[in-house]
Amino acid sequence: MAGNLSLVIRGDKSDSVVLCTNDKTFDLKSAETSNTLLLAPECKTSKDFEEGCCSRLQPIEIVGLAHHYFELRPCRPKLRRLKKLLEENRYDGPLYEDDEKHQGKKYTFSELLDVIQASEIEIKTELQKLQACNINGYWRLLSFDYDSSVLSQIIQLIDENSWTSDYIPAKETLDTLENLYPRNILQHCLDCYGDKKSVETDQGEEIVYALQEDKICLTFAEMLLRPAGKFNLAEFLESWKQSVPEGMRTSLYQLNVSFTIDDVYIQVDVVYIQIDVYIQIDVVYRWIDAVLI
Repeated sequence: MAGNLSLVIRGDKSDSVVLCTNDKTFDLKSAETSNTLLLAPECKTSKDFEEGCCSRLQPIEIVGLAHHYFELRPCRPKLRRLKKLLEENRYDGPLYEDDEKHQGKKYTFSELLDVIQASEIEIKTELQKLQACNINGYWRLLSFDYDSSVLSQIIQLIDENSWTSDYIPAKETLDTLENLYPRNILQHCLDCYGDKKSVETDQGEEIVYALQEDKICLTFAEMLLRPAGKFNLAEFLESWKQSVPEGMRTSLYQLNVSFTIDDVYIQVDVVYIQIDVYIQIDVVYRWIDAVLI
């Protein structure tokens, strides 16, 4: 194989076989051929001889026969199990690591590679999408309550210092809040909810963050919807609008990023929306605004 390319077969005993390169995943299937395949380790082709060299017959040893071969077909990485594994032990902060609720298995990246049927790059991309955090060598999902409390504290600091949402100094934020939350968790939260950029100041180069409006609004929507599950739509929209940081605008389409809209129904003149906040899917229901007329 060219370069440093390696091939790895991944999955549990009960899984169908997949073969992974560094960045792609393939289904590995056995196929039957009507021709007999001869296995000859020392066999040479025309490419193995120098140009102009006289060709001549040479005896070779046949070590075996085969009527089947393996066929590779590109497939989507099988990543659904990843979130399920990480949910076995969500992170609620260092104070709760030893309690009974947090004794589930924790996974290193090497352990995830052993059980997730996807390439290294595909797994890393999914970990980033799930907003997983590397804590003491283990990949963890933050609990929603812990994650939202860190975010709320950062937003409170922004208000106290009258910073704009597109110019949040990273170092000052970390230095100010590290007595409340671990510094790596604060950094993780900034990376998840903000866009990082470098700016020149009188003191030199400074790292700042700009908050991502859609992600922030989505999290505040979930803060409102988790306790209730079902909400009068008009009341929800008004409460949601009032809850987000000043200057941010809410939109129902922001919910389609992460929420499953299970049911939308009308009773008398009231529109209700029920949302399952625990499930993420890729399907987007664009027909919702039809019932909002």
